[in-house]
Amino acid sequence: MLKLIACGYEANDFSSSSLGIFAPNSNYKKSKLMKKIFRSFLATGLILASTLSVNAQKLAHIHLDSLLVLMPETKKADADAQDYYKQLEQRLQQMQSEYQNKLDYYEKNKATMSELIRTATENDLQRMQQSMQEFQQNAQTDFQNKKNELLKPIYDRANKAIADVAKADGYKYVFDTSGGVVIYYEASDNILSQVKTKLGIAANAVPFSSGSTGDKKAPQAPPGSGTPKGK
Repeated sequence: MLKLIACGYEANDFSSSSLGIFAPNSNYKKSKLMKKIFRSFLATGLILASTLSVNAQKLAHIHLDSLLVLMPETKKADADAQDYYKQLEQRLQQMQSEYQNKLDYYEKNKATMSELIRTATENDLQRMQQSMQEFQQNAQTDFQNKKNELLKPIYDRANKAIADVAKADGYKYVFDTSGGVVIYYEASDNILSQVKTKLGIAANAVPFSSGSTGDKKAPQAPPGSGTPKGK
């Protein structure tokens, strides 16, 4: 016997005329079939509406790297980064020269040095070598921070121009195709020329050739003969 567990009544307590959906007859089967059909149409309608909504949104893309190399401030930032790199390089070379001079003096005179002077000179060489290593490690972080400091206002200006063009032309999404993140995208508008106009870049502007500071690492100390040890 079919029971309505939630209410505690048996199906026989209800006539098919008063509550037909619980009556075990053909009307129940037809009603169940109609519900399935209705749900199917509803799901199809929701999917179609969602698809139409996405398709109605305007999409655009831009190769951001191609824009950045056309911006005049990028050239100046690259030159400033190279100058900063040279400062770090010169300082490390100075430290290396001081170390080498002291090492040469030690090697030349250690045989006649008193134990006290020899030990003091060896300790000096150890400190100098450690200072060079620390400078080399810190220079890498310092150089990267300087590059970020120089590039941030350029990225900010480019992003603002892209946002302005997107808002003016009604684009909901703009994809950067230079980052290697977007594997596939539907056909969309390339807004590079509009953004160049927004930034005041000439249509025939020549891309800037970087001085390769992006690939540079901080100055490296060449491998030396090691810290001398007393005998």
